[in-house]
Amino acid sequence: MGLLSRLRGKGKEPSGSYVRDWAESQRAALSPETVFGINEIFGVMIYSVTRFEAFLEREANSSSLHLFAKELYAQYSGDASLFEVGCYFFFRTDAWLFSEYPDWREAVSLPLAEKYIALFSDALNMPNVGDLFDQRWDMYGVLRAYPNINEAFGPNGRFLS
Repeated sequence: MGLLSRLRGKGKEPSGSYVRDWAESQRAALSPETVFGINEIFGVMIYSVTRFEAFLEREANSSSLHLFAKELYAQYSGDASLFEVGCYFFFRTDAWLFSEYPDWREAVSLPLAEKYIALFSDALNMPNVGDLFDQRWDMYGVLRAYPNINEAFGPNGRFLS
């Protein structure tokens, strides 16, 4: 939000995404004095998830590929897409905690997952978001077969299965 907008009391226009707007409000509430707890960590994580399409948005407005980028942005910038990206992000976070900080895993992963399910239940207006989250978790569970999770991916970042 620019200086003039702040002076006039106008906020940022809604994005059309419940989750993106929620994440932006969480980011805006942070200050250098913020003491980070699980709520703040969750807000930052969701904000990070919402930024995955920032490249597409920028390209849709400025690139020679703008028509292609604009189409991708239109199709994949909604809350359902953010849910899918977020599921994988949370899976990777949990795997990292499992390998690096196993004593913290349960204390961190469970509250984050509960908050994630609650946020996307509201965003998607669906009663079974928890079931979808569990399904995605099971799908990504195949990756747990690798002692070093990074070995599951080739040099191009694709899953080797």
